[in-house]
Amino acid sequence: MDEQKVIWSKKAKVQLFLIMDYYAERNKSDTYSLKLEREIKLKLSKLDLSIALPQKTSILDLFYFTHKHIAVFFVFELNTITVKFVIDERRNPKRIEKLISDF
Repeated sequence: MDEQKVIWSKKAKVQLFLIMDYYAERNKSDTYSLKLEREIKLKLSKLDLSIALPQKTSILDLFYFTHKHIAVFFVFELNTITVKFVIDERRNPKRIEKLISDF
């Protein structure tokens, strides 16, 4: 399947940046952060919804997948994937539930 067009919401861009910045600070190196970001973006662009759908949320048309400990929430429209938000799953579960309910 061809690569999907991926659009990142402003909120998702900020969240991904903050997560990657955290790892860069913690590891005192950008290596892990850059690798993780590259893997997530590659997985999004190669996502084949015709073979198997990612995890479905309780919200209509909102899907997610997890890469390592990062959950990427998105909607799929025609040949476009719009990333709505990105979270580190090790965070407070109530905060995750709030993000989903605010969607």
